[in-house]
Amino acid sequence: MGNFDVQRFRHALVLWLLDNNLPMEIINRASTRELFREVSTEAEGALWRSPRSVATYAMRLFHAIRPQIVDALSSAASKIHISFDGWTTKGEARGFFGIVAHFATASGEIHDLPIALPQLNGAHTGEAIATAIVATLRAYGITSDTLGYFVLDNASNNDTTIAAVAREFGDFNPTQRRLRCGPHTINLIGQALLFGNNKDAYDNAAEHIDDEEAFIAAWRKHGALGTLLSVTTYIKTLQQHALFTECLKASNNNLPAAARVKILRPIKPVVTRWNSYYSALERATYLKGGFDLYIEKHVSRVT
Repeated sequence: MGNFDVQRFRHALVLWLLDNNLPMEIINRASTRELFREVSTEAEGALWRSPRSVATYAMRLFHAIRPQIVDALSSAASKIHISFDGWTTKGEARGFFGIVAHFATASGEIHDLPIALPQLNGAHTGEAIATAIVATLRAYGITSDTLGYFVLDNASNNDTTIAAVAREFGDFNPTQRRLRCGPHTINLIGQALLFGNNKDAYDNAAEHIDDEEAFIAAWRKHGALGTLLSVTTYIKTLQQHALFTECLKASNNNLPAAARVKILRPIKPVVTRWNSYYSALERATYLKGGFDLYIEKHVSRVT
């Protein structure tokens, strides 16, 4: 393999890691190195020796291709629209903001380009977020003439963010240029329907609101939905999953062959995954026999 190209190999390897969302430390696992050694000793020798080296290479690659992204943005046929959202790592040790540019080319193609992932230290105030957004827009040559609309979720600090960005980019109307994320709005509506968190939704006289809230809280805790969510949350250990599987199999045994369901695990809803409550309820409906039997035998432990 005399024509082995180390740089082309590393370029392809880091893109493989990024495209598949793989941890950079996978390169240092013995099994990974053994795999590449079987292919070629040159390939094994070209592997980085630490995850930090992989990250450094990835950042160098990012900075190398950034001028191409700037060129693409500067030649956009449409305004450049921006969306961004933040999240924190486990333990809330670090906070990041993903920033994406959306635009149309002269040929009519729609492009969605992630352009930055700044780390945001301290409180995620609107002003702090705006500082990161403004710096990113300027780094990519986006001006008040080329900047379009912002599509964001309904977090209140986004109002402050866009107002601050507006002051830096021609003092545009922040209310007009900030579009609400439709799926997030639908998610909030769904949660209000499920959990009754909005006082205005009761539409009753003020003296009845406390009673209504107490009733809804009790229903969430002890009613069908509350019990189901409690059970789903409780089934998290290997032991509890085994008990649920036994109940599901026992339920299947009482059904004709055509009506039996697959042996699947319950889905635990996660508040930041907007479809997770739907997925959890859909799965619970499909596994109804298993849930009924599990609740009959084990529900006293979770109520």
